[in-house]
Amino acid sequence: MLSSLVGSEMCIRDRAWGKDYLTSPLKNRNGDEFRILAKDNGTVVTINGGAPINLNAGQYYETYLTTASYINANKPICVAQYSRGAACDNTTSDPFMIILSPIEQFINHIVFDAFNTAQILQYYVNVITKTSCTNVLTFG
Repeated sequence: MLSSLVGSEMCIRDRAWGKDYLTSPLKNRNGDEFRILAKDNGTVVTINGGAPINLNAGQYYETYLTTASYINANKPICVAQYSRGAACDNTTSDPFMIILSPIEQFINHIVFDAFNTAQILQYYVNVITKTSCTNVLTFG
């Protein structure tokens, strides 16, 4: 689906946009929606090396992905991942959106915290790392 961007839930600074993204499916979901937004005219996007998708500034392309994927563009893009609500696949969850970080913005160290509540019984985190680094990945 190709459309013009009308509004946005949350935007990050364009200097944080990138050209290469890796996606990871969310646990217990049967797939996720992705929106790829172009910063500049003449942006060409491919997903897993497939057919080129041509976008101009402010246009976006939406797709549904069920497996880990590689999204590449010749100019900066912003990629959002949408988790659909429970009615879509019988998984207890509210819908939410994540702005993905491009490969160019990957970091070597991060600290995050999940708040404690009796209402949430399970927490999940998706981590993308080089295969050569999986032996040094730690959670503590």
